[in-house]
Amino acid sequence: MSVTRYFGQATANGDVDRLQENQSLNRQGHAVQDNFHPWNPRFQVNRIEATDEEWDEQLKEVFEESGLLGGQILRQVPKGLVNLNYDIHICVHMGTEITPEESAYPPTAISYPSEGESASKLHTLLLLDADLNKLHWMVVNIQGSKVHEGKIVTAYLGPNPAPNTGVHRYITIVMEQVSEVSEAVVSKYKTDTSCDGQDIRENFDLQKFRSELNLSEPVAANYFTQQYDTFVDNINGHCLKNEAIPPHPLYK
Repeated sequence: MSVTRYFGQATANGDVDRLQENQSLNRQGHAVQDNFHPWNPRFQVNRIEATDEEWDEQLKEVFEESGLLGGQILRQVPKGLVNLNYDIHICVHMGTEITPEESAYPPTAISYPSEGESASKLHTLLLLDADLNKLHWMVVNIQGSKVHEGKIVTAYLGPNPAPNTGVHRYITIVMEQVSEVSEAVVSKYKTDTSCDGQDIRENFDLQKFRSELNLSEPVAANYFTQQYDTFVDNINGHCLKNEAIPPHPLYK
C-alpha cells in the first residue's frame, strides 16, 4: 500500500528546482499575506510517496546512522517523523545542522502524523540535547498534532552547546498519553522562562519521566545537529542578567 509521507525535499514529480524558485519568488508576498502565521500549512515539508515497509526501513536506517537508536531515548524505531520549521525557511531534515541563532526561538511550525486513532489521543512533545540528556522544551496535553494548543510546561530554551564540546544532537520526540496530564504531576518541570529550571533541565531522565506520566515509546521523532558559535553567548547572557530571551521579531 502506498501512503503519503512527510520526508525530505523531493516532490512527487521530482521538480525540486522549479518549486524552490517559486517559493523564493513568493516568500515575501506570502509573509505579508499570512501575517507570518507560524501554523500555516505552507511551512510543511513537501510530500513523497513510500510504502509502509520502505518508510520503516528508511527511518530505521537514518536513526541507526545517527547513533540515537538503541539508547535511552529511542529504544525502538518511531513510526513517524516530526516536521520542524524554524523561522520561515529553515526546515529540519533528520540531521540538518543549524546554528544557535536559527534555533534561538521555538519552531515556527511543528507537525507529525496524527491520522486515525492518533487524532483523538493526547501527546507529549520534548526537545532534548541527546548528548547531555538536557531538557530544552516540554509541551503536554497536545490533542492530535495541535502543538500550539498544548500546555507548555518547560519553557523553550534555545540549544546552547558549550565551546569545544563538538557537535550536539538535538532530538524532538512525541509520545502518546493515556490520559490528560495534570499540572501537579509535571509541576517539578514547570518553568516560566528559558532562564528558569537549570537544575531540572540537566540530567533529564527520559525513561523515568515516561514512567511517571505513563507515556508510550516515542511515536514520532526528528533531530538536528549544532555546535557552539558566538551567538550562544547571547542566549546565555540573557539568563546571566536574569532575563529571558526577548520575543521573536515576528511576534513583536
